[in-house]
Amino acid sequence: MIPEKGPVDIKIVDPSVCFYCDTPELNLEEKYCHHCGFPQRGDETEQRRFISQKRIDAVSKKYNEKTVNNAKWYLYAIAAISLISGAISGNSTIFLILGFFTAVYIGLAIWSVYNPFAALLIGLLIYLSLWLMDVVVDPTYIFKGILIKLIIVFGLIKGIRDARNNQRLSKDAA
Repeated sequence: MIPEKGPVDIKIVDPSVCFYCDTPELNLEEKYCHHCGFPQRGDETEQRRFISQKRIDAVSKKYNEKTVNNAKWYLYAIAAISLISGAISGNSTIFLILGFFTAVYIGLAIWSVYNPFAALLIGLLIYLSLWLMDVVVDPTYIFKGILIKLIIVFGLIKGIRDARNNQRLSKDAA
């Protein structure tokens, strides 16, 4: 296995085994490993560039996973705000409706562990749709709690972007 940091001494002892991923039985005619794409028959510059890119991708993926995890907490925050709003409204119908959306946001937060891109995107679309419906009912709602709403929207957008980047990195790694 290649270390995460530091110089790598690239010495291919067995050309039929990939230096990077240890995949055996490589075709000696092909330049790249069919499993990971390492330029097994490439020059040292290509090989070092490949390893450097894999290291950059690993760091990016760790960072993206952290921000995606943070975005999950925005879904929990929306759920809590919905539940509290419903409870203090004093109206049982509003409480039931907001209770339903509380359950939806909690479900999306849990699902975001398995499919963060879709869960965060759906959460954002529901949030924006409800915000829009509030504004249609009373145009002054566009400004009520605007700072919190914008923090939530931008947090979810950042999480969606990083979840999408992780999908790309995972696909490239496969």
